[in-house]
Parts: sequence; structure tokens; C-alpha cells
Amino acid sequence: MSLLRVECPLLTREGIGGRDVAEVLRRLIECSPMAIRASKEAVRMGQSMTVEEALGRQMEFPAIKALFDSDDIIEGPRAFSEKRAPRWRGI
Repeated sequence: MSLLRVECPLLTREGIGGRDVAEVLRRLIECSPMAIRASKEAVRMGQSMTVEEALGRQMEFPAIKALFDSDDIIEGPRAFSEKRAPRWRGI
């Protein structure tokens, strides 16, 4: 079993890890809602297992399965390659 140490910046009035809170939030709302949901689920479900187990089982997590079955999984890279903002559909 390996140990993974993660440093998490604290949210303060000055910002998040030295970054302006408004800027962090602005960038966050540009992300795919499905990807944010999947990320949160992966963290929540992965807390009860090793990193290796979580990585091996992540495609079993419902929100991650939904993301990979959605159009959004293709829209992000497509928008990037076309140099445009993504149009998240959530389906």
C-alpha cells in the first residue's frame, strides 16, 4: 500500500492558495458540471479505499460512468482543438 500526501490550500478572505477567490470560482463555473460531479464523487468514494483501488474501480462510480457515456467527454477536447469555449450539454 502506498501513501499519497495531498496539500490542500485553505480558503481565506484573501483567496485560495494565493489566488483570488473570484478568479477560482470563475474558472470553476466554466468546467463541465458532469466532470465536477464525477470528481467530487471520486474523492468521496475513494476515501474508503487505497489510491490504487480507487483508480482501478473509478469506472464503477455512477457519476464517472455517466460522464464517460456523455457527449461532454468529447466536447471538452473538441472545443479546445477548435479554440472555442465548450458548450456543456450534460447528456
